[in-house]
Amino acid sequence: MADVSFQSAGDPSTFLIIKSNRDVRIGDNILPVASEQVQMSYRPHPPSFPVKGHIIAVVDGVSQIGQYNVVTIDRGKADGLETGHVLEIRRSGKERVYRAGVEENFTIPSEKEGYLMIFRAYDRVSYGLVMNAIRSIQLNDIVQTPL
Repeated sequence: MADVSFQSAGDPSTFLIIKSNRDVRIGDNILPVASEQVQMSYRPHPPSFPVKGHIIAVVDGVSQIGQYNVVTIDRGKADGLETGHVLEIRRSGKERVYRAGVEENFTIPSEKEGYLMIFRAYDRVSYGLVMNAIRSIQLNDIVQTPL
């Protein structure tokens, strides 16, 4: 994301990069700033209905997610999510093989990892801020209505 200033029209047109959070590369697109209303205050509350989704991305692409990281989840307005909804983050239980003379399959129960608050919801995805992290959070961890 960068701030640019228009310099001259033509083919190609030119812009001056004023401020940038990341490298600007060939192929990057320049888009106008959306004139949408930004909500400046939030009332954290759990959804009144069951929600179950997954963390699908983290801003800045870090591998371990912690408190105050921004994440993308695979649920949005179409699923009833709205700004201020608080979701519990859980490590998904995984099937393990136990060998003590005999091979057994069992599922380790999911463990609570923290909470996130939705600050921007779109139709099919939402952005959330990790408000509390008990342990490191990872991609594909479960987000759900708090228990």
